[in-house]
Amino acid sequence: MSKCQSNPCLNNGTCYEGYSKYECDCRWTSFKGPICADEIGIKMLTDTMVKYELPGTYKPTIAEKIRVGFTTTNPRGFLVGLYSNITGEYLTLAISNSGHLKVDNYEPVTWTFDAKGSADAQFNNIQYVYIGKTESMAECFVRCISRVEFDDIYPLKFYFQVDHPSITAESTPTIFEDYCWIKPIRYPEEETESRPPLEILEDILMELYLDNSAVLGGVLAILFIALLCMGFLI
Repeated sequence: MSKCQSNPCLNNGTCYEGYSKYECDCRWTSFKGPICADEIGIKMLTDTMVKYELPGTYKPTIAEKIRVGFTTTNPRGFLVGLYSNITGEYLTLAISNSGHLKVDNYEPVTWTFDAKGSADAQFNNIQYVYIGKTESMAECFVRCISRVEFDDIYPLKFYFQVDHPSITAESTPTIFEDYCWIKPIRYPEEETESRPPLEILEDILMELYLDNSAVLGGVLAILFIALLCMGFLI
């Protein structure tokens, strides 16, 4: 069975097969690490803000994928927001005092909210992704935010790249990468497979040696006879 058949790369990482190993490409995920399981987060203080400016004009969309992970003990706080100064459209994800979160092991439940036919529920020109707070907010979400995604955009992952795109961050002290107290998953070490050595039986080697010796002896005998004939002619 191939290494990639067991889907070792997590969080939609892409698996590439090798002879005795596999490699995970985490490029299109908000994670990093050998199996795309390492969190990329930041520890949020009261004045921490990350602002990502989308390159160019972001295409209109019918459906969006938004993902954010967080750890906190506060009952309220701004997590992620999408904003446009051109159209005025926005979307915010936040923890509210009036809401609650219950974690259990039951099957997931999905709610579908029907918009009116006349309602424009489509983003037309999103410009910015905010994490933690916006410029107009006095305080931000406090604790830790990670795995932020907006479609195929990963602001926190981009921020910690050497040549990150148009991302600004404000914080005292400086923002550092954090794993948000979530220990990355690791698989047990596997023995490295190697190609078996080429086995050549001794009798086959001897047979080849004898055959080559016989051919060489015949060639030398012909050369010796030719030299004798040339000696008589001279």
